[in-house]
Amino acid sequence: MENQLFVVCPFACLETFLQKKFGDNSFFMSSSAGVLQFNDNDQISELTTFILRENIKTIFIVNDISCQFIKGVVERQKLNGLYSEKIIEDLYIDHYFSHFNNQPADKQKIKLAELNAKNQLTNLLKILPLDTVEFGIQIKGLLIKKETNFFKLIN
Repeated sequence: MENQLFVVCPFACLETFLQKKFGDNSFFMSSSAGVLQFNDNDQISELTTFILRENIKTIFIVNDISCQFIKGVVERQKLNGLYSEKIIEDLYIDHYFSHFNNQPADKQKIKLAELNAKNQLTNLLKILPLDTVEFGIQIKGLLIKKETNFFKLIN
């Protein structure tokens, strides 16, 4: 099986869970709420080098539906001021009337996790200096709710 890279929130503790599901050829990159944050070209270069060196063929942006950041935004809790919270809150506000208004909290959390994953997929495609088709790399979103063994793949 080919190597894969999972971008996961360190607070979700998903590494062992994902390794059991997807195998030992899994690598993990921590990013709060799955929100990618690259401060300079060196970080992007290091990620690119790692992807090529380890022959990564699939990159998953993982969002845990039970994530404290997603829950905090949907339930309008006091936020901690993290960059990832701001990104998620902005997504919620921008899409409030089209996706969240009058919806139950559980559906809102799923939709917000999905929007966050899609947003991060788009961002990764913009910054990654690789032709993913040429190198045979797939970038996907993955929604998880560990407690119920829920998985939803986003292409």
